[in-house]
Order: sequence, then structure tokens, then C-alpha cells
Amino acid sequence: MPLKSSSQYHTVNAILNGIAIVIDRDPNTVAQYSNLFCLGSVAQAQKFIDRLSVPVVSRMDVLEVSGAAVSKDFITRGLQYFKAVHSSYGSTETSRNYIKKYTSIEDFDSHMGRPIIDSVGAEIVDNLDNILPLNQIGHIRLPYNNRHASTYLNVDSSKNFKHGYFYPGDLGYKDADHNLYITGRAESNFINIGGHKIDPVAIESIIRTSIQIDCMLFKHNDQLSIMLSHSNLEEILDAVINLIADKFGVASLPKLYYAVDSIPLNANGKLDRQRANDFVAKINPLIIQVD
Repeated sequence: MPLKSSSQYHTVNAILNGIAIVIDRDPNTVAQYSNLFCLGSVAQAQKFIDRLSVPVVSRMDVLEVSGAAVSKDFITRGLQYFKAVHSSYGSTETSRNYIKKYTSIEDFDSHMGRPIIDSVGAEIVDNLDNILPLNQIGHIRLPYNNRHASTYLNVDSSKNFKHGYFYPGDLGYKDADHNLYITGRAESNFINIGGHKIDPVAIESIIRTSIQIDCMLFKHNDQLSIMLSHSNLEEILDAVINLIADKFGVASLPKLYYAVDSIPLNANGKLDRQRANDFVAKINPLIIQVD
């Protein structure tokens, strides 16, 4: 049977590996099955966890997510409901290239780890497909075989699958131990502030992995703004400002900072920038003068 979505692929892959799949309309009753619960993306998993009313008495086995780096807050919340959280990269398109397993918050770090085997490890290349040295940010590409590529039908294959590699559209680098770091998206909708183009995805990614809080950049009244999922901005403000200034320059610093309980997502579980201004309409921001 041809697979027409990543969810179908995850399901068949799980069944072939002897994993029980539980589908339940009410997330609060899922725990009674005590089986591994397989989910597609980090955003989908976050929405699932948000719908759970209270931590369950008996935790489910494993929460599996894929496609993006996870934050410390996400791991902390996931382990309230699951005995382990598995975060994989490349699992839909090329089989699992990387997988990190967390059974306690002490396991957390900000990279995807080393490849399962060296032959499926990511390569970091420039715009001309030249392999870049360690610690240099570039385009991530993953080796694939036709069996896996043929199951991923939601992309233009001529663009994402070429010359034996899958190009997920992510930017990243590998450190001296060949751990893979994801730093942002190659194709991002830049925010233009006074002629200076700012990549919101790259900034959000590094805040999420370095400071372990969820965030979203947006433009409000012609000012670069950011909402941060944290109850006390003053506790984290210096860390956020220093991180952005160090990695992206002072010109990329937001002027307006909003504390929110959660970040607005659209129906697909992605950041919903279109709702950002309405979302913060009744919140008083901290205003930081950017020199």
C-alpha cells in the first residue's frame, strides 16, 4: 500500500518493529493501555501533552518525536507522562539517522547526538554541496535509499531528494565529536526591520536549545518583538539578549519582550506568527532600547 503521509509511515514502521500503537480520541484515557504512543512531530506532541489534565499515576512507556530539536522544558513535561522520551531526526524520510533517548532530565543536552551508524550520518555542505569542516554552519543533508524516499510523498522529490541525499531544509553543524546541532531553517521568512533582514527561525532555534524555553519572534508596530514562554522575564532577559547579540549581532535584538504562558500554534502545530499581534494585545511588554 502506498503511504501518503508521514503519520502512516511512522505507524507501519512502528508495527514492523513490534511496537503497539494506541489511537484514542481522549488523550487522558490513553494511559490505560500502557503502550508506546507514537507521534510525528515535536509540535504535535506538545499539543498532545497540553491536552492532558494532570500527570498520570502510571506513566506510559515511550513518547517518540521527530524532526526538530527538543527543549529542556519539553523533556521535563514529557517525562511527567512517559517513562522515556525519544527524539529522532530523519526518521520519516531516510529511516532513523539520529535518535536521542531521555529517561531523566539529567540526560538533556542541546544536540541530536551522533548517528546510529556512521554510514547514515549527516553531512554539512555549502550552497555548492561542498562538505564543510566541523563547527561550521551549513546545509544538512542525509543519505537515503529509494525504499524510504518513495514513502515520503509530500515533497517535491527533485528538490529534496537528489544525488543519493535527502535535504531537509535545515541548517546545522557538527562538533568535534560529530554530534549534530540544528540551528535553523535554510528557507525562512525573514523579518525586515529598517532594511535589516532577521531570520526568526534561526534565533528561535538557538534560544530553544541554549536556554530551553519556547519563543516566537514577530513584527509589532514596526518593532522586532519576541514572546517568551516564561513567567518571569527578568530572570532570563539578560541571557536572551546576550545570546542573540553574540550569535546574530545587536541589530537582531528585539525591542519588545512579552511573557506568555504558551506560544500560539496553527492547526498544523507550527508557530502562528499571523496571530502574534492579537495574542499579545493585552500584555504589557518590557521595552529594551537597542543601540
